[in-house]
Amino acid sequence: MSWQTKATPDSPETTLKALTTTITNDTTTYLTRLQDLNQEINFRDPFPPIIQDATAQEAKLSILRSCEKLMALIQGPVQWLMFQNMAFIDPACIGTAIALGIHEIVNDRPGETTGIDEIVEVTGANKEVIRRIMRVCTQRLLFEEVEPDKWVHNAVSLQILAPPVQALISHCCEDGLRIAGHFGSFLRDRKYQESDESGDSAFKEAFNTEKSLFDYFYTTDTTRGQRFALGMAGSEMIKTLTEDIYPFHKLPPGSKVVDVGGSRGHVSVRIAEKVPDLNFVVQDDEGILEAGQAEGIPENVKVRIEFMPHDFFNEQPVQGAEVYLLRFILHDHPDAVCAKILKHIVNAMDASKSRILIDDAVVPGLLGQDSVRFFNFLDVYMMMAFNGKERTERQWNELFKMVDERLVLEKIWRVEGSGPEAGAVLELRLREE
Repeated sequence: MSWQTKATPDSPETTLKALTTTITNDTTTYLTRLQDLNQEINFRDPFPPIIQDATAQEAKLSILRSCEKLMALIQGPVQWLMFQNMAFIDPACIGTAIALGIHEIVNDRPGETTGIDEIVEVTGANKEVIRRIMRVCTQRLLFEEVEPDKWVHNAVSLQILAPPVQALISHCCEDGLRIAGHFGSFLRDRKYQESDESGDSAFKEAFNTEKSLFDYFYTTDTTRGQRFALGMAGSEMIKTLTEDIYPFHKLPPGSKVVDVGGSRGHVSVRIAEKVPDLNFVVQDDEGILEAGQAEGIPENVKVRIEFMPHDFFNEQPVQGAEVYLLRFILHDHPDAVCAKILKHIVNAMDASKSRILIDDAVVPGLLGQDSVRFFNFLDVYMMMAFNGKERTERQWNELFKMVDERLVLEKIWRVEGSGPEAGAVLELRLREE
């Protein structure tokens, strides 16, 4: 079935009927697979388990694409375009609701409502301001208005009670929206050309600084920096954990894992707890490492985790390790910079035993109208905020060729049936000459 363009012969009525048939068939497939897996559609639990079934995931993506096309067809081109243009209202209202602490004021006990007078009393905000903000939030299924001016939590809003999720959403609604507002003018000033410099992004214009997001957040506006760091931990809730994708337990006993740009070491700690015969070196900025150690390292893994200040733009000091892990590092940078980061690691590798593990997105190579919205958001956000990018498998391979002809992608690890949004780990080895 072709989507509606001037070049397609299908009438809108034919397309509409075809879309509804597709949605019905895919829904039947989806529900059947859930039943076979003894799972159900869960909109009550704020953090439901990921459905790990390829057929169900394929049906899910098809349903979402078809529903969006159906909405566009029913709304018509004028209203559809206006809905896209005005979408900035949603994060503006959600961010304001979080800033007011409404997610903490609304009662989270089942069956108990919270009225507007209580929210006004706690926040000091004007009734009409609360009412209008909450109207937008509830229409987007964040909270539920069960009676006029009375709200309850739902699975969507309950997520915000988790501090890492709150930090992530607040960053997106405040910092992300601010950066997005400068995206067009930033590109126009650079004649819509790409840059090979990390951090050369709309962030600089939005925050009136010459520093990159990382430098600014960690040296100038540390409050935002702390929120950003906490939010990045919250991002793990939307994907499968690194240690659940890659079989670390199959590494030789005593193997050394260098966690490059490993932040506070939380990923290394988790892997160490799961695999007791591996050793770890966590590399990052000295201040970040100190914060991680101040939080406390579990005694049962402490002896196996070393914290090493290191800038991955410099020569890799740990030679011949079994694993060099880069988790959500390369998507922050353009290809030329990623090639330099990887080159330092390649120079430290032992071709007989070393490998690079990249925990990052592998974007499906689809036509634009069939692409995954989640990846589109991530990719353009990386461009806006960092001058980074999300990559398809083809783009990853092109990057690896820039580094060293010996560097080959040996395997892309995924949890079977979990779908592209659940995450992937790319395993790279050096071809022995």
